[in-house]
Amino acid sequence: MSLSAIPTDNRVTDSQGRFTSLWQSWIESVNYWLRPVGQSGATTSRPVDSSRIPLYIGQTYFDTTLGKPVWVKSRNPTVWCDATGASV
Repeated sequence: MSLSAIPTDNRVTDSQGRFTSLWQSWIESVNYWLRPVGQSGATTSRPVDSSRIPLYIGQTYFDTTLGKPVWVKSRNPTVWCDATGASV
């Protein structure tokens, strides 16, 4: 995992063709990579794999329904496991 380079220009067109500041684009890139850090919620609210925000193997999520952390074991199909390796 690597973050984008620190911007040196002020203007850029984003991925949807909209004009935005380069700093805003850079911050969104950083947010994209940091979003999975520290996620928690109910089992039904676990993140899903998508082209916009892909899951990664080992991604952690504190499942408040189960009361324990779970990790992404595989992406296609998405399988979550607990610390014992059991699918949850």
